[in-house]
Amino acid sequence: MPRPPEDEVKSALDAGDDYRSTVNAMLAFSAFVVHDGTSPREKSHFGFGRRMTTSSANIVAASGDITPDLVAQKSDSYGVVAEVKRSLPLDRTRWIVPLKQLRKYDDELTGWWTENERIAEADATLLLHQTRSRAFIGVLEAERAKDAEAVGAHTSVIEFSQSNERQQNYFFRLEWGGIRDNDLSARLKDGVSIPIMRVLSTFPNVIFYDADPPTAWFVAFLWIDYFTALAAGGEYDANLKAVPVDVNAAVIADELQKAYGSQLLERDMRSVEFPSVRVVRRALDALVAIKLAMALPKGEYRILYRQIKDDVYQRFASMMKTPAEKVTAQAELPFRDEPESIPSAPDPAAKRDKTAKPKGATAKPPQPKRTAPKAKSKSSKKR
Repeated sequence: MPRPPEDEVKSALDAGDDYRSTVNAMLAFSAFVVHDGTSPREKSHFGFGRRMTTSSANIVAASGDITPDLVAQKSDSYGVVAEVKRSLPLDRTRWIVPLKQLRKYDDELTGWWTENERIAEADATLLLHQTRSRAFIGVLEAERAKDAEAVGAHTSVIEFSQSNERQQNYFFRLEWGGIRDNDLSARLKDGVSIPIMRVLSTFPNVIFYDADPPTAWFVAFLWIDYFTALAAGGEYDANLKAVPVDVNAAVIADELQKAYGSQLLERDMRSVEFPSVRVVRRALDALVAIKLAMALPKGEYRILYRQIKDDVYQRFASMMKTPAEKVTAQAELPFRDEPESIPSAPDPAAKRDKTAKPKGATAKPPQPKRTAPKAKSKSSKKR
């Protein structure tokens, strides 16, 4: 069976790991800002990809809408706007992109959870994995030396790392710039560890954010968590050598948003939806390309579900890196030849509500008892 270079498969797998790590880092840092260790702070909020509006004085994008990775409000007078990066491109000339994003965020933004959507003080920060933080700071300082306006007055770089000793922690430390909130600044100066499991017990179990997930990882996730459950009630088609299941991209997106995405977080007129219908459709198109789905009229798809013998994530990382003319062999060989009973989704972290059958699905999903953690309820003012 033809296989792509091993480093390409590893790169695809690493991209999925980076995405999950980024989401956990965002949850952990959100908890650090909005929670005092005992309970949520008064008038605190956070959102992923929240739609904010720049001022007319913004030197990068005046009077425009931006969607930072994270907006965290500690109180009605202080907040943090953050871009979050688990990794950076090998080409350092492309590091200018997150630097320009920071410059946009270092502004008197509109869109906070306050009466007039403004806030007295806010800092713009880059949350960056420790393996790249020092190198990025070197680029930042070089750009500032060339142009004093390239870096805003209230910009900072906070490095993070992950530790699995005894319990999984995310460690944050201020590496460059300043944080104007005295409490947060003092803790970040020496570094602070946030236990992620405690965060997940308090905050929604979000595994997506508004950035597009890596396609191979997302396809594998759908195969394990979503399509397995639908196929469990379907009939094996000997001609297709698969259990056909018809699905709708918009319905999938809505269910994932409810279980793992934007609908678990506080929502108002400035919230964004993730994962989006566009992202889901891209994943389904990828399955069509590797002969594991068929495109149907009106934006629907027929999944050709088969049980995969080996590691699902590695299999899709491999198949989606293989040249198009060779995918038929890839699509045939990794699967079981004989129909077997198909178990419900094996992912213990899955918490999607399956009490309603998805529109357009030909197979009835099972009814596992799964409950998603409740989001912290807060009233939201319509804007």
